[in-house]
This record gives sequence, C-alpha cells and structure tokens, in this order.
Amino acid sequence: MIVSRLFKKTLLIMVVLFGLLAAAISLFSAWTLYSHMRTEYESKALAIAESMSQSSAETFVNNQATRVQSLINQFLDVEGVAYVFATTEYGDVIAHTFVPAFPETFQEWLPRNLPRHSLGTAPQTASVDLGQRGRFLHIAAPILAGSAGYLHIGMSLGRINTLIWKAIGRIQVITFGLFVISVAVAYFLVNRIAHPLMALAQYSRRVARQDFEAEVDIRSNDEIGELAVTMRDMAAELQDHFRQLEEQITIRREAEEALAAEKELLAVTMRSIGDGVIATDIRGRVVLVNKVAEHLTGWSQEDALEQEVETVFALVSAIDGSSVPCPAKRALKHGEIFEIDDNVQLRQPSGLCIDIGDSAAPIRDRQSVIIGAVIVFRDIREEKRREQEHLRAEKLESLGVLAGGIAHDFNNILTAILNNITLARVGQRLDVAVASKLQDAERATQRAKKLTQQLLAFSQGGLPVTQCAPLDELLEDAISFALRGSNVCYRVDIPSDLWPVQVDTGQIAQVFDNLAINASQAMANGGQLDIWAENVPSAATFSSETQTSRGYVRVHFQDNGCGIPEADQGQIFDPYFTTKPEGSGLGLSSVFSIIKRHGGTIHVQSAEGRGTTFTLYLPAAEGRPDCATQAKDRPITGQGRILVMDDEKEVRDVLGDSLEYLGYEPSFAANGEQVLELYRQQLQAGAGFDAVIMDLTVPGGMGGKETIKHLHELDREVRAIVSSGYSQDPVMARYREYGFAGVLMKPYTLEEVGQKLRSVLQN
Repeated sequence: MIVSRLFKKTLLIMVVLFGLLAAAISLFSAWTLYSHMRTEYESKALAIAESMSQSSAETFVNNQATRVQSLINQFLDVEGVAYVFATTEYGDVIAHTFVPAFPETFQEWLPRNLPRHSLGTAPQTASVDLGQRGRFLHIAAPILAGSAGYLHIGMSLGRINTLIWKAIGRIQVITFGLFVISVAVAYFLVNRIAHPLMALAQYSRRVARQDFEAEVDIRSNDEIGELAVTMRDMAAELQDHFRQLEEQITIRREAEEALAAEKELLAVTMRSIGDGVIATDIRGRVVLVNKVAEHLTGWSQEDALEQEVETVFALVSAIDGSSVPCPAKRALKHGEIFEIDDNVQLRQPSGLCIDIGDSAAPIRDRQSVIIGAVIVFRDIREEKRREQEHLRAEKLESLGVLAGGIAHDFNNILTAILNNITLARVGQRLDVAVASKLQDAERATQRAKKLTQQLLAFSQGGLPVTQCAPLDELLEDAISFALRGSNVCYRVDIPSDLWPVQVDTGQIAQVFDNLAINASQAMANGGQLDIWAENVPSAATFSSETQTSRGYVRVHFQDNGCGIPEADQGQIFDPYFTTKPEGSGLGLSSVFSIIKRHGGTIHVQSAEGRGTTFTLYLPAAEGRPDCATQAKDRPITGQGRILVMDDEKEVRDVLGDSLEYLGYEPSFAANGEQVLELYRQQLQAGAGFDAVIMDLTVPGGMGGKETIKHLHELDREVRAIVSSGYSQDPVMARYREYGFAGVLMKPYTLEEVGQKLRSVLQN
C-alpha cells in the first residue's frame, strides 16, 4: 500500500498534537484529581477527628490509652487512612496504629514539623515521607480545642497516586481511541486529496519526460478537478510548444550543420586557395588571415588578429621604399574595388620585400552595408621572373631567327666564295705566292663557315644533321675560338685511336664553345681548363636508354674555378637558370638539349672552391675508321647528268663549275616548277638526269620539299640531294623520310660535292 507523503505529514502532526493533548489532559486531570482527593482526605480526617472529639472526649481527657487505642484501630478500615495516633496536649503519644512500634522517624519528624507551640485550636496538615512506609498526608486535629490532646491521622498519598494513574490510564485509552478514530478519518480525508495529487504528480512527471500521451483520470468538480483540467491543458500546450521547439531545433541544427559545413568549406577553401586572403572588420582591424597570407606577410593569424590592417599588410614602393596606402582602407572608405600599382611590394617584419599583385574589395551584408574589407593577393615574383624570361626568350628567339636568316644568306655567299677559290686554286697552274694566297683565303672561308654553324646553333633549331667528324679538330677550333682573349690556359689531350663521332658539327661546336665560356667565367682571375677524351664501349654506358652498337666517346671538361654550390647543381641545366647577373640561363640548357638530341648524356661533378668537371657522352660514328678523313682527300670525280636547282644565280654558277670540274654535265633551274618541267622533258626524250641537287627553300616559288614529291610521281627511281644553308628544318635531319637520297649543308666544298654524288650514285 502506497502511503502519501501528505498523509505521513498529517499523521505526524496528529501524533504530536494528540500527544501534547493527552499529556495536557493527563496533567490537568492528575492535578485536579490530586487536589480533590487531598481535599477529600483532609475532610475525611477532620470528620474523624470531629467525631472522636464529640463522642469520646472524656476518654482523651482521662488519657484512657486502652480505650483510645481501640477507638483509633477502627479507623484503619476507613479508605485512605494509613495510620492514626493520639497525643496529649504536650505531645506525648497515647495510642497509635503502627506495628510493632511507633516509628522513630516520626519521633524526629513530629517536633520538627509540628512543634507543640504551633498546634493550636485549628487543624494542621503536612506531608511526611516515612521511607519504605511511603509518603503520607499528615493531619493533626485538636480535641476539645487541644485541651484533651491531638488526634493525628495519616492519609496515604500512594492511594491518591494509584487512583490518579488509573484515571490517567483511562484518559489515555480514551485519547488513543479518539486518536485512532481521528487517524482513520484523516486517512480518509487526506486520501481524497492525496490520491489525486499523487496521480497529478505522476502525470506531471510523465509530462516532464515529454510523455504527452499520458492521461490523468480525475473528473471531480472541486479545486483538484480544476487543477487536473489545467494540467491537461498545460500538457497540451507543452506538447505543442515542444513540437514547435523541436521543429525550431531541427531547423537550427540544420542551419548550424549547414553553417558548419559552409565554415569548413570556407576553411578548406581558404587553406587550399593559392592566393593570400586577409579580411578586416569595419574598423580596418584584421579578423582573418589564411595560410598563404601568413607565409607572405610573415604574420601568424594569432598575432595578426585585431591588428591594424596596414600593420600586417605593409606596402612600400619598390622604387624608393616609401609607405603606400593600404587598399583595404580605401575600399572601406570609398566602397569600391582597388588594385595596387605594379611597383608596390609587401614588406615582412623581417624586412624582406615581396613583389605582389592584389586587389581589395568591400564586404557587404544583405542590406549592402559595408561591414569590412577583403584583400586577395599573391606572390608575383615568379610571374615577373617568367615574364622577364619570356621577354628575354622572345628577344633570343628573334635574335635566333635573325641569326638563322643571316647564316642562311651568308652560307649561300660562302658557297660561291669557297668553291670559286677552290676552283681557282685547283683549276690551273698558279704562281706559288698566288696559290698560297688562295689557300689562305680558302682557310679563312672555312673559318667563316664554322662561324655560320655557330650562328645556326645559337638559333636553337631542329634536329642535328649528323656526319662523321674527328673530335680533335672540333675541340681545337671551338676552344681556341671561345677562349681567345681570355686569361685562361687550356690543354687538349686526344688519343690517336679516338673514334670519330656522329654529330652535327655546328651544334657540337656550340656545345664545346658554351662549356669553354662557362669554365672561363668560373675562373675570372685565370686558371687551367683540361680537356681529354676516351673511347667507351656501349656496355660501359650509364643508362640502357642511351646504349647503341657504336659505342661512345667520353669527353671531360675540367676547370679549377669557383665550383657550383650543391643546391644549384640540380638546376644548372634548367632553361633560364643562371647565377650570373649578366647571364641568360640558356648556355648549359642548350648544351643539355643538343647532347640529348644527339643521343648522348652529360653529367656534372663540382665542389665549391675546387672546380667543376663536365662529362659528355657522344655517339661514335659507324662505318670505316677513316670516314672522318675522306673529305680531305682529292675531289672524287665522276660522270653523269646533274640537275641543279637554286634561287641564287651565284650558287648555280659555282656549283655548275664544280660539277664540270668533277666530270659531270650540269643543268640548271631556279625553282621547283622549272625542275619538274626539265625533268619531264628529259624523261620524254629518253635522256633523264642521274641526280638532282635542290635548294630546300625558294622564296616565292616551289622549294625542294614540295618538288621531291612531284619528282617521285614522275620517276620513282629519282636520286635527289637536298641542300640548304639553314639546318633547322627537320628535312635536313630526316631527309630520307622526305624522299631525298642525300644532304649537302651550305657552304659545301668541292670535295664534299664529289663525295656526296659518288655516295648517292653508287648506292
């Protein structure tokens, strides 16, 4: 059985109240009963004394002890009388009812509490404690006004107490009965209140747990019923409120999740974006700095927060170092987008200044009110460097095109000069002095030929047009030319059994020239450049990608200059990389490119302060070991009809004279159309040409590249040699793919023409 707390409290109050009430009633009843019984005992004792005084006065006067004794003994049967004794007027005991003797206690107590002089004509009362005999109410009544003596009667107070306790017991029983009845009535009454209240409390607890499906079955018309109705209405309102609250929480949670996702996306975007971003509030104080901005400004976000934006984003003029107004402050003031000028740099706390490009824009809220500003900026040092490199590359490209064009035209001129000198020298018997002069002129023309080859190599053109060449002559000519006028000494050590190489002599000469110049610059105060070479079988090469059946010639360039820092050694072959203020960054990159196009490799070993060694691997030439020296023999003569096509009349004339000297019968054409017409006529006449030598390009007309296609349509067996003073065209390197049987690089010599015709006609 569940007992409500209200009933427990009510019961406790009732217990206390009934306890206090019972105690009060008992005390009052005991006091009242004690007072009445004491009065009754006094009255009873006085009545006995009065009766004795009236009926037996003579007995007391005559001190008839026996008679007195018999009289007082009969009073012991009176209820409440405990003892009786009689005394004379002088206090002497005449008779008493004590057994066996008069108590000594009384003998001591009586004169102390009721002295004789205090006894008069009125009765006297006092309480006496006789120890084990008990406590008594002592009444001393005079007989005949005390002249006959005194009658002492002791009324038992224990009897009074017994009666009082019996009365109190009856009162307690009655009180307890009333208490039980009251508890039952209270339980009934309290339950009528407590049970609904407990149901309402349980209902409220279920509602507090958001159990809005709970019911409370209270339908009374009293205040509790009204409370139940109110709580049901409140629960319904709470249910509706909670539903709305849950909807709001759901909406808010979704908004917070969306905001968190947006914030995370913004954070990821800010971390991932390649530009620096700084945001400010309306006061111009920094509120956000991304990682890139931290790196560029030198300020961490923690240090930059709440700083003035011009403190973190400090701009200075690249011209004079003066401070430049912050674009964010201008954007806040004018509400417009501002970009900084080109000559503005960002200064870090360390003093480092960085070229940047940036813009600042105001940040507006939904009402278009400016609430801050944002700066987006980037490091444009690399961009400026690339721009400068691009401009430099364009200049170099323009110079290269110019150099290539000059070399092409110069080669045509050199072709005419060189072959005319050769023909003049070998065509007739000359005075020794004249022959010597012509030979000097021929050698000078050969040097001019090498100069044009270097110009063509500088123009950075195309695939190499390789030929068998002796390495010693290439090295000697290139190194002596590159180091002419410098304070650097050089030594070339080439073994006699060194293999010839299969290279484009012009491009390889440029490689040697660049390496020699690089060594000279590394030894600004003079030094020694050692160059040596050795044969390397294919199996000894470093990479399988470069292995060939021919083997390699390994060439070393060793200087004792300043050396290359280890950090730069991995970049020295990158285009435009240079550590020299006046350098272009193209020397070693062109060396690497040319060597790679030849199928070779290049390596570097260097130590700061000790010098640098470049090691090149060049492909060895195939075929006979003497291939490199064949061109120096006497001109190879032959027979046959040769068709010559060149837009330059001087070249046609000197090539015609050279062919006649070699024993051939030349015919001439200025462009491809004339070649096709002459070739077709000769085929129809049954004569034909044994070979055709054609210039690759003809301004305003059909050149050799287009003409060869039509010639193959006329004659599948045609033997054509392409000639040009511009080696950058891929036709010169892959001539066979275009239908040519051979190639002649201008300026060519009489010996080269004879050798090439013999090779083409025999094969």
